[in-house]
Amino acid sequence: MEAKRIARGEMSRLRLTAALCILKIVHVAAYAEIITNETFQNLALIINDPVLQVRITFTQKLHKYLLAMKIPLQYMAIFALCANDRVKDRKFTVKQYIELNIQKRREYLKKHPPTNNRILFSLLPDYVIPYAVHLLAHDPELESHDDAPNLRNIKECLWLLLEPLMKDQASFYSFQKKIFEYIKQTKDAQNPDDDIGNKKMWAVCDLGIQIIMQRCPFNSKAVPCGTPLLPAKLFTGLDKSNSNRSNYLPRDLIYNPSRGSANRNEFFKAGDKAPSKEDEEEEAAEETTSAVQVKDKPSGDEFINPEEELDKKMDASERRKKRKSTTTITELTANNSLLPDGAVGEGVQTITVGLVGERGELVEVNKRVRTSYKAAHQNGQTKVVVRQVVEDDDAMEDEDDKKQRLEALPVRRPRKSSDV
Repeated sequence: MEAKRIARGEMSRLRLTAALCILKIVHVAAYAEIITNETFQNLALIINDPVLQVRITFTQKLHKYLLAMKIPLQYMAIFALCANDRVKDRKFTVKQYIELNIQKRREYLKKHPPTNNRILFSLLPDYVIPYAVHLLAHDPELESHDDAPNLRNIKECLWLLLEPLMKDQASFYSFQKKIFEYIKQTKDAQNPDDDIGNKKMWAVCDLGIQIIMQRCPFNSKAVPCGTPLLPAKLFTGLDKSNSNRSNYLPRDLIYNPSRGSANRNEFFKAGDKAPSKEDEEEEAAEETTSAVQVKDKPSGDEFINPEEELDKKMDASERRKKRKSTTTITELTANNSLLPDGAVGEGVQTITVGLVGERGELVEVNKRVRTSYKAAHQNGQTKVVVRQVVEDDDAMEDEDDKKQRLEALPVRRPRKSSDV
């Protein structure tokens, strides 16, 4: 060792020993906070060490500490690097490790609801995404945001981590997609002035958005979600004035689904800028008319739209079909200890739904939502089942529109017994 003649196998063992020591150190929260980003990135590379036994030992220890919830959620992002392991069985094993960790944390959150955002951020499995994005963006082999071969490998790494997160959790798709979108509005806190590094990070986010758009059902995007939190150690402050709707992927990696499918979202060409507000509104209207027939609401100075007159003459079955095509029903479950047993309620609210237009730009469309809920006490907690009916603005009549339409109908004479 003094002569600097160390075999490669011995170097791997030394790296493993150092990595296991760091994993033990971060058991203490105060020490975990002082681990630098560079140290964490070097630690993560041990999972792809040339020696198979070193990789296996490190992975087993990492899984053991994560499952016992002794180390921060951040370290679960290291599992994503196993996607390109030369041993295929390793990928299957790591996928099982990720699923077990996600299941353990979700069950823990159900039994112990978090009292503040800090606890939620440290336990919710979906918050591993920001750490994975930052780690993959600093892959030593990724040279730029248009490095297609290495970006394909990173896509496999993201899918290894996202697949268990998206499994049987359709209501989380909107939240996961929002995390990627929020990261694109920030810069890399490790080196904010490095344009190449920032573009690599944004390209990884574009890959994550594409994966979600390819896998998630179209209707699931209408599920409201909360505001994601991002670690200040990895990203700069959120710049809401810059939506950053450009796509930083090379052309051959941009997802272009076939037309006519349920998910018609397309990503625009690399480097294209976001369209104007007028174009967004026009494309949002096209996106809506592809699924439903949109009517122009009459105003006081205009004649009633002829389409509305046709709608009045539609028989009941056709009207039911139209309502069915414009309505999406989702079941949500929430915990709220403030509601008494048997409490019910209903109302109407407006939510903003994010769509992707023809060129991949993000389009925000307002949707009207009818909500009703019923609360029931179970196991000392209040389980609130919320039923949401999401409809297009034009499919839900305001009270004034309904009154105006009824006034336009002809007055009918009530039937008498002699008329029968």
